[in-house]
Amino acid sequence: PDFLLPDALSDNEDHADDPRDVGGIEGEFAEKNFIDVEEDLYTNVLLTMLSPADNDMTRALAILLILLVACLQGVLALAIRTHVQKAMGWDSDSVRYQTMRDLYIRLRNGGKLEYIRLELGDVSKICGDFQPDLTDKRLPGTKWSAYYDYSKVPVNNWHAWEIPPTDRSDLDNTRFVLENTEYNYVFTIVCFAWILSIFYEIRKIFNTTLAVSQMKLTRHSEERTLRVTNDDFGDPEYQIVAFTPGARRIGLACSFYRMFIHLAIGVIGCDLIIWTPTNIELILNGLALTFILSLNSIMYKAVINRPRQNLVSKLKKFEFSDPSGVSRWFMNTTKIVMVILVVGITSMITLGLRRFQHSRYIDMFTLVASVCFFQGPTPAHWAHFRSTFPVPGLCETVLQLRCEAPVVGEDGVPCVEKWEQKLCKFYVHTDSLFSTWSSVDWGHQGACLAYSDGKGPFLVEELEPPSNSETLRFMTRACQSMWQRQPTVLFRGKEHHAAGPRL
Repeated sequence: PDFLLPDALSDNEDHADDPRDVGGIEGEFAEKNFIDVEEDLYTNVLLTMLSPADNDMTRALAILLILLVACLQGVLALAIRTHVQKAMGWDSDSVRYQTMRDLYIRLRNGGKLEYIRLELGDVSKICGDFQPDLTDKRLPGTKWSAYYDYSKVPVNNWHAWEIPPTDRSDLDNTRFVLENTEYNYVFTIVCFAWILSIFYEIRKIFNTTLAVSQMKLTRHSEERTLRVTNDDFGDPEYQIVAFTPGARRIGLACSFYRMFIHLAIGVIGCDLIIWTPTNIELILNGLALTFILSLNSIMYKAVINRPRQNLVSKLKKFEFSDPSGVSRWFMNTTKIVMVILVVGITSMITLGLRRFQHSRYIDMFTLVASVCFFQGPTPAHWAHFRSTFPVPGLCETVLQLRCEAPVVGEDGVPCVEKWEQKLCKFYVHTDSLFSTWSSVDWGHQGACLAYSDGKGPFLVEELEPPSNSETLRFMTRACQSMWQRQPTVLFRGKEHHAAGPRL
């Protein structure tokens, strides 16, 4: 029935309008623009300044609510910034960076390589966990009667994306961010959406500023600031037609504050996204950032009384005009330019942030890999050698090495792992060496053989680095360059060949 429909939708010919051209209507909107009245604390403070029923107490309270939200947003933004700088980032303020940089500088020792021991707990967090295993059987392709190898836990490979995020070391995280395709896509989408949301907020604030600045001024009187009309259903609607000087000043101040806080949160949010190393954390951090932006609306819904919220919901859109007139005279051009401009700038910023992230994580990988290659803990009976060693198990798993079994003690544990065994101490007292097996082909094979995806054995020098991972290829070459087929060590003042550590 007609009484349930708006007049414009009924079949009554008295209300039928002539068909109109879409371009003509759009041209009218180009001359007179509209912006939705937001249901938030900013609209509440404008109505408070306009309403003669509000006293100084209610006006002060409305302003204090805005300041409270500003403090909450500022505290949360500063907390995120501090956390990123101290715990996530990789710059001069980061605790992790300062620690690693200090280790690296001490290692270099002004050009003279110096051995600095890295504690086992730090090894696990920085480089990963490696577990040795002794196999008491012959290795095909050799004369060895036993051999040992290492496995990388919890996943016995160097595919960082297969390791659960909570179990990844710093080395795994850097490789994941640099090389995982899925992470690259998620980062691009989250970063693009975040920058678009900031563009949307800034555009909304800019249009509101134009509407407030163009609104005519009047004295403080409700009849002169609000116009009451009826919608198609007969319900009242309210149009703000004028501002008092105080309302305009408050409106402009709120616009400038909102512009500043949104830009600040936008920059801090980009920093947080850059240093987020997992896919799910990227999505959750993006949602957390939008929560900070929505605190204003949450506070409005929670504390403003129902009559005021009903009035705000019935307010018509603000009107404003484009002072330049570009939208009117170049309608089609502005449509194209607006899309290209916003999407283009957003894409450029996203690409720039990804390149910056890649550069910083390359620096992080270089520093972490240097520490893992040169500052690994070594067996106590080699500590007096002025030498540096990779983390035990690092190069063994990168090259997939299987090596001749080391001397074991009475507990069946290699001496390099448990030096307290009596048999291990006996070897030192009797001036014994630790690699004296006649079954090792020192001239041809050396004490270790390499494998590649289960294929082998290969000579360590001839192992081809993987082609699908730049970081793993770099690590493979570094381990190959540190490999010693016939190592020579100084033990008790004497040189011993084909003995000592191989890496």
